Amino acid sequence: MILGDPIIRENLKRFLTLRQPAPKIVFEEFGVNNGRAIADVVALYKYAHCFEIKSDKDKLQRVLDQSRFFDQTFSKLTLVTTNKFAEKAIKLLPSYWGILVASSNNNGITFKYLKGANFNPVWNSKKSLLSLWKSEIINIGNNLNCPGLKDRLSLSGNNGTIH
Repeated sequence: MILGDPIIRENLKRFLTLRQPAPKIVFEEFGVNNGRAIADVVALYKYAHCFEIKSDKDKLQRVLDQSRFFDQTFSKLTLVTTNKFAEKAIKLLPSYWGILVASSNNNGITFKYLKGANFNPVWNSKKSLLSLWKSEIINIGNNLNCPGLKDRLSLSGNNGTIH
């Protein structure tokens, strides 16, 4: 069975929410760095963990282009892929990226860590926040029940800079 993004994504979200600790919230299609890259799934714990999916139908090279934006934004990063790309990913990705392999069997989709993610040594909290749009920060704040966050943020001109 060829595993595509939609089936991996739905099963990944279920996998993440059933683990302990479960994330506070899970986002899909999370744009970073003014939309220059879009993370497939982001789980918020005490830190933001990006899960980038590269299915049997994708090209692994694309994650390298995206990683320069993801590395600035997320404390932890994991490539979710299939056996097709697993070994090649170990050689291509920085050592702090995790690799989670999705497989299909009679019971559905299963996930197995080939390599767990370590904290990203190049992550910068200021760059991380500055890469988000004001509306994205407000959305996160609303989902995490942070009342008054919108009132504490102000826009400078029309460029979405946060102060």
